Amino acid sequence: MRRDYLHAATLCLILFLAGCSSTEQEPEGMPDGPVAVSLTAGIADATDTRVVNGQWEANDSIGLCMNSAGSMEIANEVFNYCYKVSAAGSSAKMAPAEAAKTAYFPADGSKVDFLAYHPYRTGGLTASFTLPVDVSLQPATDLLTARTDGHDRSLPAISLSFGHRLVKLKFTLKGSGIISNDQLAGASLVIKGMNTKATCQLADGSITDAATPQDIIVPLNTQGTAGEAIVLPRRAAEGISYVVTLADGTIYTAYMSALQELKAGTQNTFHLTLRPVPATVSATVEPWKDGDETDLTSSVVVVTTSPETSAGIAGGTAMGIRGIGERSTDNAHYTYDGTNWQATVPLWWDTLGDKANLYAWLPANEQNQPDDNHLLLWNIPTDQSEGYAAGDLLISHNVSNLPTGEPAALRFGHVLSSVTLELLPGIGFTADDLPRATLLLNGYPTQVTADIRTATLSKAGAPADITPVKDGATFRVLLVPCTKTEGELMATVSLDGGIYPCRAKADGFSFLSGKHHTLRLTLNKTGVVMSGSVSPWEEGSDGDFTIQ
Repeated sequence: MRRDYLHAATLCLILFLAGCSSTEQEPEGMPDGPVAVSLTAGIADATDTRVVNGQWEANDSIGLCMNSAGSMEIANEVFNYCYKVSAAGSSAKMAPAEAAKTAYFPADGSKVDFLAYHPYRTGGLTASFTLPVDVSLQPATDLLTARTDGHDRSLPAISLSFGHRLVKLKFTLKGSGIISNDQLAGASLVIKGMNTKATCQLADGSITDAATPQDIIVPLNTQGTAGEAIVLPRRAAEGISYVVTLADGTIYTAYMSALQELKAGTQNTFHLTLRPVPATVSATVEPWKDGDETDLTSSVVVVTTSPETSAGIAGGTAMGIRGIGERSTDNAHYTYDGTNWQATVPLWWDTLGDKANLYAWLPANEQNQPDDNHLLLWNIPTDQSEGYAAGDLLISHNVSNLPTGEPAALRFGHVLSSVTLELLPGIGFTADDLPRATLLLNGYPTQVTADIRTATLSKAGAPADITPVKDGATFRVLLVPCTKTEGELMATVSLDGGIYPCRAKADGFSFLSGKHHTLRLTLNKTGVVMSGSVSPWEEGSDGDFTIQ
């Protein structure tokens, strides 16, 4: 009985469908045979980012894929079919490069999606519809992709709107001061710090997995005044530099602002002005084509060097700089090459506002960075037997009311305390005995908080024993400024099995910020007598101690 009901329902359904207009299934004029895809391709935006120009050239080729609607399943085996531009123009008719590779719509009328890219490659396109991208060699060709969804054989004319997926950089170069434009002939321009390889996701045109940073050589004209390159998009431009080398070997370097973003499908123009002193380049950055036109002048902060400003600073030392004023800047980093301070992560005048103060510290590393309140947590090593220079904190806080555009003269001061301890022979010991002695400083803090705005210290950490550098009978150590009160253990001398502790006297003893103390320990069989004097940092304290 139930089966009879099903037969009846099926019959009713057939009669209902028969009564429907056939045009709901197949539009009038639908050809009975195979329907070929008719392609027209245009460039979606007006941004000129192709190497040649913003139009299709004759015989330009695209790769075409056809998938079942809403999926990545290939339809009718149309995968990476080559279509060529029939005639040049911003919008061009496309025809299959081979008759055997003509794309046909599914005969059942099902809907399909189209993915396309330019320039065409015989290989490289993966089954997951990804393309490798490599811009290491210039001039590079821009990558364009297009997608259009939900088409069938009823309307075979397909219009593809291509969008740019890479970035065009245009450069103009000019001299300033004693550098004439004639000197630019034969110059070279290299972009440093840019990734050169990535993957393009054809489904949405996104660029992913950017990697392989290497030098990008930008082709310049014979006059050395202009050039351009195609590069990968970048969310932030921190660490990017432009190096201009003149024919005579003189090198000039510009740094892109860390705020500069390189968006896909945009053209960014940089005006490089070479200035003789200091050896830096100022950059004026034109806005992207899809934004409002404004001028942005970016000039890197230059740190001057002189015997006074660089005295005692070893080559390879890294320095951190922060600008504080109307707005605070991110931490910048400069490295001393033995002669000049070279920006690795530069500070830019335009990020400082109308007025700002510059504060700097060295050495700088990833672990030692000021927080949002400009407080720097600093650690010194407990084992300084191999040297303490890396733990020495210097702060410059005397450069005010910037920016001026002029080079910044930073003067650093020591904020910790340096101590030299000299063992001298007394009763029962000779000078030959003393090199066998060891010395340990007992109970000194190894962590402190420094305010980079004032160079003041606070919140010293828990005490620990510190091993100094030993040179014969002389010991050197770096300490967090602190005070030893009456009776506190200051140091322990060990020699030939004997242990000689040194404790603070009634008036105590203070190790002061920015001062170097020289303490002389006369070692006797019955005790040790300590006396103190001052060495070059600043005026320090003298002290007399007896070690029992």
